[in-house]
Amino acid sequence: MKTKGDNLNKKRVDEYDLLRVIATVLVVIGHSCYLIMGGVRYEVQTDVSWVYDSNLFRIVRFISGWAYGFHMPLFFLLSGAVYHLKEEIRLKSLVCNKLKRLILPYYLCGLFFMLPVKRMTGYYNKENFIEAVTKFLIGKGDGHLWFLPALFWCFIIFWCIHRLAGKKNIYPVLMLAALIQFFQGYLPFSLFLFKRGMGYLFWFALGYWFDGMRHKLSEYSSYKYGICKFFFV
Repeated sequence: MKTKGDNLNKKRVDEYDLLRVIATVLVVIGHSCYLIMGGVRYEVQTDVSWVYDSNLFRIVRFISGWAYGFHMPLFFLLSGAVYHLKEEIRLKSLVCNKLKRLILPYYLCGLFFMLPVKRMTGYYNKENFIEAVTKFLIGKGDGHLWFLPALFWCFIIFWCIHRLAGKKNIYPVLMLAALIQFFQGYLPFSLFLFKRGMGYLFWFALGYWFDGMRHKLSEYSSYKYGICKFFFV
């Protein structure tokens, strides 16, 4: 029979998996109500514009706006928490692992799915398609795949400042991550979406801190529900 301690020490947390599913659904909802995106207009025709006044549309728009308020910080929080479960000791192994799991999918999905689909649907034309591919290769293009390089930088920079501040005390790391996130807009460069990643560094660090606190939280009877409550708050 599994004990509570076994559940706390395992390399997979069921509550994190549940939150991943919930966060993914929220992302779908958040992206389902675009009226204008990337210069493309998605409004319905004037003669059926009554849908904008329907209660259903108002409710979905409200849920979309609510989800947009926190769904990306939630993903970075979860990434930091999961990283704490199986933390890399050496920087080289961390970089190699994240290149394979984040940067390789970024290029494969972008070059063989996202960009071709956008070209076929007319989002890009013959004149600007080559420019779009070039920008994508160096991390300056648009699209949903920005999350992968941004998360890659969070892993690398967090590892560095964690070693710099000392592994035994996470609170200086949280403070430094908060400062980096606050001032990231003033950085004079943004190599391969580096700035974008630094805009979420504190949330990543907070997730790492939270997973380290799970043992203390387990003393409360509402531990399992407390994980979900923490992340949503």
